Amino acid sequence: MSNKILLEPGKYYHLYNHAIGNEVLFRSPADYHGFITKYEKYITPMASTIAYCLMPNHFHFCLRIFELEEMKNFCSKYLTNDLISTGIYRSFSHFFNSYAQAYNRKYKRMGGLFISNFKRKVISTDDDLRRLVYYIHNNPVESGFTENIDKWSYSSYTFIISQYHSSLISLDSNVIIRVFDDIDNFIFFHTHPSRV
Repeated sequence: MSNKILLEPGKYYHLYNHAIGNEVLFRSPADYHGFITKYEKYITPMASTIAYCLMPNHFHFCLRIFELEEMKNFCSKYLTNDLISTGIYRSFSHFFNSYAQAYNRKYKRMGGLFISNFKRKVISTDDDLRRLVYYIHNNPVESGFTENIDKWSYSSYTFIISQYHSSLISLDSNVIIRVFDDIDNFIFFHTHPSRV
């Protein structure tokens, strides 16, 4: 992977990528769900998801890579730091390759689907984490896919604020409560962008 930022246990990251050229990643609701299913299979054992947004031609995730001990709950108790590091990258590689292969079969296409390797940025402070969560949730509005942040179906925003919906991806709501204090502040932060 050309991106030099390592994915290290215990750290928060912004992960994102875009479809190659003028391709789209998701042509139908089934594609979004297929992507999520593969994410749950390959990434959930390695990381907790704080926020996400999937758009037709790109995606964003805010996640925390599990600590070694947390990963051992999902994986072999004999994992070492070196194996964890290799396993994290292998999991992401399997995730993206698996989705691209299924997509190519379904739409009878060949070649790469994503722009090179996925991008990632370390998130070090709660302020940065709050801004990132807002950025991810507001991305469909900024990108022109919807006019209202709460109208985009493939984002964690609606699921975080609603007790009646379940998220497509398992979310770590404890982090949201910790950095925003409560759901009311979470909503206020998202609806008053001047705070960002």
